[in-house]
Amino acid sequence: MQWDEDGDKEQIMSISCSAANDYAYYSHYPHQGIYGNIYRVNLDTGGRDYLLGVEETGTTYEGYICPAVSPDGSKLAGLHVTWERNTLQFLASHLCVMNADTTGRNDIALVNDDPVAYSWSMMLSQPSWSISGGRIAY
Repeated sequence: MQWDEDGDKEQIMSISCSAANDYAYYSHYPHQGIYGNIYRVNLDTGGRDYLLGVEETGTTYEGYICPAVSPDGSKLAGLHVTWERNTLQFLASHLCVMNADTTGRNDIALVNDDPVAYSWSMMLSQPSWSISGGRIAY
């Protein structure tokens, strides 16, 4: 459980600590059905940075969840999730890789694009990096 600046509780969906134990990256469960925020917490100071949030892109909402930091701390892997903007119907989720500051986002594999098969279960696991950082399992 994490508290935001307003003192409201956020239920953490996933958390990943850097190998250097200086930062933790996390996403939390949705508010009003939309989610996709990634935060970084400085483990020495407790300071929190908002890195990436839900984006409106024409007819969709897009969010990024379940961040996993690479062994060298330079990259994040996570899920890129898309919903139809007017109905909030799930459209797709992709495995995505980005720089640790969330720039350079790139979808590398489709995870699910079937609204009928959509399930929270896929959101409850996060990608995992190999020790070398050269491969990702999901």
